[in-house]
Amino acid sequence: MQGAQSLRGEGYLWYVVTTKDEAQRRRRTFCEAVKWTAYMLRRWLRRIESRGSDERRHTGESGEAIAVKFLKKDGYKIIEQNYRCRLGEIDIIARDGRVLAFIEVKARRTDEFGGPKWAVTPQKQRKISMVALEYLKKTGQMDIGARFDVVAIRLLPDHPDVEIIKNAFELAY
Repeated sequence: MQGAQSLRGEGYLWYVVTTKDEAQRRRRTFCEAVKWTAYMLRRWLRRIESRGSDERRHTGESGEAIAVKFLKKDGYKIIEQNYRCRLGEIDIIARDGRVLAFIEVKARRTDEFGGPKWAVTPQKQRKISMVALEYLKKTGQMDIGARFDVVAIRLLPDHPDVEIIKNAFELAY
């Protein structure tokens, strides 16, 4: 390297930088490495923190399994579960007679943050509506009757308390 002296130490070849440009480049590279390390550390910490959401995910999955069982018992024919597209997700799509039902499942272990049926906010209704329209377009069923149902489940220690709310909200977008 021109303009640099080499020093040996600990099995590595170190260069003493003698030009100003080289020093600035190395300083910039070092700063980028520190930023990248901080970014990776934040990702790792988020991943560790999200492990607490395993219980939440388990609550949601068991709630959906209970909902499917109750919906089948109530005469629904399950078409699809956890339908995902670029706009979001719908928990269950089912047929109830001639009507296509887009079903949101809300399960709660406690009422600490309110009952499960109150968790379907207007924002969530809009999101479900957009995903439902996307599903209807994609499957060519725009002329079929559809509605939005909510299955509210309270996971009590001895048995679940299930409430099926048919036509819970109108199309909102």
